Amino acid sequence: EREIQAGWQGEVAIMSTLSNRPYHAFLSYSHMDRDTALKLHRWLTRDAGFQIWFDENHLEAGSPVATRLAEQMSTCRNWIVLASRNAVGSAWVAAERDQALHCVTENRDFSLVALRVDDCPLGQAWPSLARFNWLDMLGGALTPAIAREVIDRLDGRAWSGRQTGLRDVYVSRGWRPADR
Repeated sequence: EREIQAGWQGEVAIMSTLSNRPYHAFLSYSHMDRDTALKLHRWLTRDAGFQIWFDENHLEAGSPVATRLAEQMSTCRNWIVLASRNAVGSAWVAAERDQALHCVTENRDFSLVALRVDDCPLGQAWPSLARFNWLDMLGGALTPAIAREVIDRLDGRAWSGRQTGLRDVYVSRGWRPADR
């Protein structure tokens, strides 16, 4: 997972191979929020072109999730959580959160992307995430501003105009209330 290279004056430096991981992010959610997770996963993969680790696509029935969590997350560059009242009450999401926090301490480039989809008191429910900024995607609505922020966070760069090597993503929204 890591490469060791000789540093200046013979010291050894450890360089992360985070950019070589096959998945841009690990998507964590409560199964009670499955519909929102499916919509987000579909947008991230089909429209934005990201490779996302998603349990429905990557876990076989009966596979030992808890024992393989570190291995599964080690294939990802970031962690996305659909933060909701359901998620903060989920032992599985809590285990994934703890593993993601461990990944952040191991590699400062590993980032956490929390998308709050309801009025859950995220900073109070999960004090360990209080130091991170989260995005309000209330009701599961992916606005153009949130979409751009998610893309920037997963890409690891702030938008600075036309950048090479990125996929163009057009985000629009209808003008009728039913389209929102």
